Amino acid sequence: AQSSIVSGPQLSGSEGAGVSGGAEELRDEDRNRGQVAGGEAGIRSVQSEEGLLEQYDTVLKAAGGFDSAVFASLQTKMLLDVARKYYIAPDHSFGDKITCPGNKCKHAYEQYLAKYIVPIRYQKLKFLEIGLGCNMAYGAGASVRLWPQLLPNAEIWMAEVSRQCVEAKRAIINEQSGGRVKLLVGDQANPSVLKDWVDQSGGMFDIVVDDGGHTNNQQWVTLTHLWGAVKPGGMLIIEDLSESHLPLYGKIPGGTVPLMIKRIGLLVEDLVSYGAPQASRNNRNAGFSPSPYYELLPNLKDIDCMPEACVFTKCSGLEPRCP
Repeated sequence: AQSSIVSGPQLSGSEGAGVSGGAEELRDEDRNRGQVAGGEAGIRSVQSEEGLLEQYDTVLKAAGGFDSAVFASLQTKMLLDVARKYYIAPDHSFGDKITCPGNKCKHAYEQYLAKYIVPIRYQKLKFLEIGLGCNMAYGAGASVRLWPQLLPNAEIWMAEVSRQCVEAKRAIINEQSGGRVKLLVGDQANPSVLKDWVDQSGGMFDIVVDDGGHTNNQQWVTLTHLWGAVKPGGMLIIEDLSESHLPLYGKIPGGTVPLMIKRIGLLVEDLVSYGAPQASRNNRNAGFSPSPYYELLPNLKDIDCMPEACVFTKCSGLEPRCP
């Protein structure tokens, strides 16, 4: 379900060339003030911030048939334009998830946002993000302003380790989100806490984003214990994986806590070598076996890693190789 981007007219010949030219136009700094290109829609001027995402959606749909590499590049560029105008303020009031002018933002999560979340943003999703940002310099609750706008039809849950912060911010979070954000409290490194979250929320999330404490242990416990709460076809996204090596997040020289990115590397190897029946038989017949981690993520469809983050997608039930 996550692989479907948009539907739109098939473009060929001069139309396709026009789209490619439009993508080139997007690289012109003069176009960064709100003009986009796409299929028969051509260059479209965005008149105001209101409805900006909807206008981009229209352009993407019109450009649905051209070369996938060009499309992916254009889609990410569009999301950046939207983010810079609609989500990112000088005070980071919408968080730091997306690259912004002057590299003032910390992260570049527009890649997974554009590829996985924007295409399904109007669906009736169930969404959980771990991490309210209580320890961030720009203050807690930045994502509270982001997700309700990006996912207008979603049921949104957010989890935070600091009960004091949650109680202090509860009223303003309720106001900023229009009452759409429901709050959970506890340490994501504690499996019993994660079970409580699932019990309170009902689980069955379409999207889980781990932007919590970033430690190797927290990320691993969250992946393995919340995977069962991801519904078929859903995804679990782990941010800040670039920090796996840092002592602040649990990498102790000579210590015993495995790096999260190393564990993910083993999961990728397992998926490639044992994810399909023939591949699994060949490797097992040759005397090899998957790592102990492989059985912890049943119905794992794929792992898509990019700078700082990895997206784990669960089989929808339609794939022949998945149970």
